[in-house]
Amino acid sequence: MYLDFSDYVFYGGDLEKAAFDRFSYRAERLIETNTFSKLAGVDYNDIPEEVKHCAFELTEYIAENFINGSVSEKTSESNDGYSVSYENKNAAREISDIIYTYLSGTDLLYGGVTG
Repeated sequence: MYLDFSDYVFYGGDLEKAAFDRFSYRAERLIETNTFSKLAGVDYNDIPEEVKHCAFELTEYIAENFINGSVSEKTSESNDGYSVSYENKNAAREISDIIYTYLSGTDLLYGGVTG
């Protein structure tokens, strides 16, 4: 989990808990995909603030646009390495922009070999 409900509310979120759970799960999967699962298994207290803020913005974006019909249901999904595609290409671009905005200053988006 990259964002718990209490932090979500602290950051200014106003979704009900059930809606938060639904949309934050999607946000978490998007972060996992784009960070090559580098944070898998990391204790919540050790999650960088940038990731929590990214998860907040993604949750808000997905909730707002899904409710308004701007983000359509998934058109495809892959399990190994988790990949998801949406019908609305603009939504995919905006989601990528949110992820890049918050995580570009970290090493989380780097998919190469380190050492």
